[in-house]
Amino acid sequence: SCGSSSSPLPADPTSSSSSSRRTSATARRATPSSPSTRRGLFDGSLIVAGLEIDNNFTWTIINALSSVKLIDQAGIDAQLAKRDTTENREFALGAHAVRGDAAAKEWAWNEALNNADLTNMQLEAVARGFGATPRPDLAEPYAAKYYDVVDWVWKNKSFHMAEALLEGLYPYYADPATLVELGHRWLADHEDADNALKRIVRGNVESSQRTLKVRDFNAAL
Repeated sequence: SCGSSSSPLPADPTSSSSSSRRTSATARRATPSSPSTRRGLFDGSLIVAGLEIDNNFTWTIINALSSVKLIDQAGIDAQLAKRDTTENREFALGAHAVRGDAAAKEWAWNEALNNADLTNMQLEAVARGFGATPRPDLAEPYAAKYYDVVDWVWKNKSFHMAEALLEGLYPYYADPATLVELGHRWLADHEDADNALKRIVRGNVESSQRTLKVRDFNAAL
C-alpha cells in the first residue's frame, strides 16, 4: 500500500492518452456550448466542414451531453454496443460518472473507492468523470468527504491507484474557499505524512487557491 511506501465542456474523461489529449483539445475548440449543437454533432444532423468526428471525439461529445443530462445510460450503452472495446468501456464508465446529477456522483464515488474489480484505467475514468462536471452544487457535498477518505485511500491503495483517486475525486467545482480551508487543516494535521501524499494534497489546494484568486478578482471588478 502507499502507506508503506467553468468551461462549456467538462474536463474530458477520454484524455488519458496523448492521442486522446489531442482529440480533447480539438473538441474544446470545435464543440460549441449549445446543447443542441453538441447533440447535432453526435447524431450527425450537424456537419462542420473539415471536422472529423472520430471515436475519441464522439466520446468527448457524449461526455458533454451526459454532463448536462442530455444522454441517459441507455444512450451510453447503445454507443458502447456499436464498438465494444476495452477503451470504449472506459469511456462509457467516464460518461456515466460525469452525468450531471447527484445519483451519478454517488455511484462514481462508491465505484472508484470500493469496486476492486475495476482495472486501473477504468478506475481513472470513473474518478476523472466524477470531478469533471462543472456543477458546484454536485461537488459541495464531497468537499469534507474527500478529506475524510484521503488517509484510507493512501493506506489501502497502490501508489498509482491512490494518485488517480486523490486527483480525480477532488471536488474542484466546490467552493474554493472551503477547499482551501479544509486542505490547509489537513496539511497542518499531517505534517508527518508521506511526502508524496502531501504533494498531491498541496497540488489540489494550490489549484483551489488559484480558482479563489480568480473569483475574488472578478468579484472586485
